[in-house]
Amino acid sequence: MTKLLTLIILFVFTNLFAQKQFTISGKLDGFDENALVKISINNAPIDSVVLVKGGYKLEGKLKEVPSSVYITVKNGKDYHSALLFIGNEKITLNATKKDFPYDVKTSGSEYDEMRYKYAQFDKDYTIKRREFLTDMMSLREQNKWNDSLQKAYWGKVEPYGKITALDNEFAKNSLQFYQDNINSYYTLSLVNSYKTELSKEVLIDLMNKLESKYKKSAYYKSIMTDINTEKLNIGDSYIDFMAYNQSNKKVNFSDYFKGKYVLLDFTTFYCGFSLESIPVLDQIKTNNLDKLEIVSFYVDKEEIGYKNFLLKHAEDWISLWDKEGRTGGTYTKYKIIGTPTFYLFNPEGKLILADFGLDEKKITESIK
Repeated sequence: MTKLLTLIILFVFTNLFAQKQFTISGKLDGFDENALVKISINNAPIDSVVLVKGGYKLEGKLKEVPSSVYITVKNGKDYHSALLFIGNEKITLNATKKDFPYDVKTSGSEYDEMRYKYAQFDKDYTIKRREFLTDMMSLREQNKWNDSLQKAYWGKVEPYGKITALDNEFAKNSLQFYQDNINSYYTLSLVNSYKTELSKEVLIDLMNKLESKYKKSAYYKSIMTDINTEKLNIGDSYIDFMAYNQSNKKVNFSDYFKGKYVLLDFTTFYCGFSLESIPVLDQIKTNNLDKLEIVSFYVDKEEIGYKNFLLKHAEDWISLWDKEGRTGGTYTKYKIIGTPTFYLFNPEGKLILADFGLDEKKITESIK
């Protein structure tokens, strides 16, 4: 009896542990033997293995379920990646090289089917847009680009340019996709990612169609925060928030308004432009020590990225992290669409400059 009870307890705990992990296994054809296969989230690695006779098995644990992850195969000098949307579950993924990135399909996932459906929807648009951009770059390299071609590709009034018309059609079709498939975690994650491009009325309508279980997700909370927060305009006061500084101490953003201008820098270790801005920010700070405080806010959730980011700055650099990632309140309230994004506030806490990308001249000229 005791032995049977022990086996039952062991079985229960084994299954509970397994449910908190994910495994992705299968066969990948068309790649070299010993090609590296890795799984990552927000560019932070989770696990990696090499292919053995095409076979592989990846394991890991997701803190937030479901989440978007990338499976990447490094085949010689080439990289082949595909997005997946999974939980801590047992997944089978068999694919060929030509399936990457759009036609990679899993089995065994509760969440990934809608991701695959959207990938098929997105495929034609992305390929066509890339063709237009390639043609455009070729014309530029041949010094054939002119105002007429600018209008033909990017014209914003009817008849619209090729790329503008394609983007408009895709936006229309995307909204229909959201409306038809809103009751899925993946569609909800898409709406959250593109919420700044949708009107408040559209967002409210979509959220009203949600079944109750989806309203417990971080995506829903982020969208509702966006709906209930007005966009910061020039002259508005800063939005205060709580985060952890590099010493892991809770602080408020308002703590840094001490008679100086404050430059709020939304950044991440995994954005090349964010990393390129670091020496420029260092120089701006050095040139304005008595007038300016720079506060970097780290936007991603993975601790390894934050720690690597801290190593890029001097020890006295102010770095804040709320550990909530891109569905968190701070990222959402400031309506960030990418990194680096900068908000410059005057000593009274009023917004005087908002910029996607770093413009050293604008910042310097705004500091009196």
